[in-house]
Amino acid sequence: MPSCKICDSQNTALQRLDDTEVVLCKDCEATFLANIPPEQELAEYYEGNYRITAQEYIATEKRRLFRFPEQIKLIAKLAQLKPPPASVLDIGCDKGYFLDEIRRYGYAVMGVEPSSAARLYCTNIGIEVKNSTDELNGTYDIITMWHTLEHIGDPVGFLNRVQNHLAAKGLMAIRVPDYGCLWRKIFRDHWVWFQPRNHYFHYTEKALRQLLQVVGFEVIQIQSQRPNDSLTDKAYRLAARTFGKYWNDRISLKKKIGKIYEGVTGIELYALAIKK
Repeated sequence: MPSCKICDSQNTALQRLDDTEVVLCKDCEATFLANIPPEQELAEYYEGNYRITAQEYIATEKRRLFRFPEQIKLIAKLAQLKPPPASVLDIGCDKGYFLDEIRRYGYAVMGVEPSSAARLYCTNIGIEVKNSTDELNGTYDIITMWHTLEHIGDPVGFLNRVQNHLAAKGLMAIRVPDYGCLWRKIFRDHWVWFQPRNHYFHYTEKALRQLLQVVGFEVIQIQSQRPNDSLTDKAYRLAARTFGKYWNDRISLKKKIGKIYEGVTGIELYALAIKK
């Protein structure tokens, strides 16, 4: 039986969710794929599947707009703990939505993103983004990872390397799917965030806290929350109507239902921690 990749416990069990075999740690409650692909396979997945086509540019801008309230909420919390001027590194920054907003408040920003198409988008709006953490130099006051850590096959090793780029008393902010939520227990392998093709690790509040403590962080808070609050939901509807009117971009009924399903069942964990 494989030991836990977070707490090194031998108290683990194999489980099967549909055709996916996972390992459950009975001590820290982490759940991870029994057969985690090599890092190169994940890199190839992003390079081959996370692309921006000409038809997707409107969808990209629409998503940027409807995420606006969410970004402001995140920035307000970080600014209470680390006000500008300060530096922010966003790992797994996608197309730089968060960095694009937070730099307007006086923060210096840097991103890491494996998708070449997303990096090109960031370059076009003036945000510097590296291909991987191996290309980073120096330290940052804040490191954020919004729905990134679940993609990492060796979270302890990864965070140990990442915190070398975090300044003393620096702030780590993380969001991951909440594997301990009720909706996951109801839907099991049909839960919206159970994506074994690219989500290798699944965290409960206990597992995420254990991970942060193992690598030497002082946990400020970990909370379970809906991915979108009421303002983000309103922004989504406004963006949809705006692009529908002026760009004739209509949302299908299937996508509308999918968005509601994700908003209700896609519960996440939000964690803040300080480097000791």
